[in-house]
Amino acid sequence: MHRRNTEIFKNPIHLIRPLTVDPNRRLERRKNNDVKTNERRPKTSGIETTNTHTSDFQSSSTSTNFSFASDEDYDTDLEDDINQHRDRSCIGMYKYICKYEQIVPVGQYLKHYDQKELLMRYYGLGSRGMRAFLPSLTINTYITKLDLTSNGLGDKGVIYLSQILRDNIAIVDVNLSQNFISIDGTRQLCDMFKDNVTINHLKLEG
Repeated sequence: MHRRNTEIFKNPIHLIRPLTVDPNRRLERRKNNDVKTNERRPKTSGIETTNTHTSDFQSSSTSTNFSFASDEDYDTDLEDDINQHRDRSCIGMYKYICKYEQIVPVGQYLKHYDQKELLMRYYGLGSRGMRAFLPSLTINTYITKLDLTSNGLGDKGVIYLSQILRDNIAIVDVNLSQNFISIDGTRQLCDMFKDNVTINHLKLEG
């Protein structure tokens, strides 16, 4: 049998510019880029612009279904952490949760938490910012008038506020105007009044 002579030639592209990509170097560079990106990413305490929580809103004229699986897990974990936290004062718990959530505490609340009237208009709290007040504002016995006008709370933020007002025994006047509250949030407020007997004035405009 006649054998065919063959000769293997090297790829000329490799001869001109050999491939020297080190996968370890590429992985290290990717990690460095991720760290730089996280450092440049701002931390906010305002309105959520992305849907970071798994939520399911179902509303109709006859039924309303709120299910926040991630929020329930969050509340359970947070409650355990608070029980281990030593400073259980009104401000101590608020600062701790803000640190836990990586959001900036509202200076207006830090300065006036022990006064009768708390004006927090146009602070852009959003539902996430409202959630940070859950334990602190619930046990606060100083504030009797709460103004949260135009904070973008939405229905989800109203749910957190309703949880606060169910157990708060000091607040008698609440202003929730211009917070994008629909029929779902309104139902939560109505349901809250089954347990709250102190509020005598609730303002909902816009």
